[in-house]
Amino acid sequence: MNNEILFSERQRFKQWWVWLILLVVNGFFLFGLFKQIIGGQQFGDKPLSNVEVLIAIGLTLLLTLLFLTLCLDTIIKNDGVYVRFFPFH
Repeated sequence: MNNEILFSERQRFKQWWVWLILLVVNGFFLFGLFKQIIGGQQFGDKPLSNVEVLIAIGLTLLLTLLFLTLCLDTIIKNDGVYVRFFPFH
């Protein structure tokens, strides 16, 4: 059986608006980090604790890293269609 690749494609998140949202959210929490932890001033009317600010920054950076690594690979061969959605599959 001939297992020749007929079509191959790799897709990533390249939409500018997705990266703009992630940049704004990361910038907001990093500003809060510098103002509250490094500057010593409270950030907002009901400020988070320093640990909560660090957790929020870690989660937003992990979300950004997830979007950086997401990749959809599609390969079409004579015997079928193969799909891989990294890092989940």
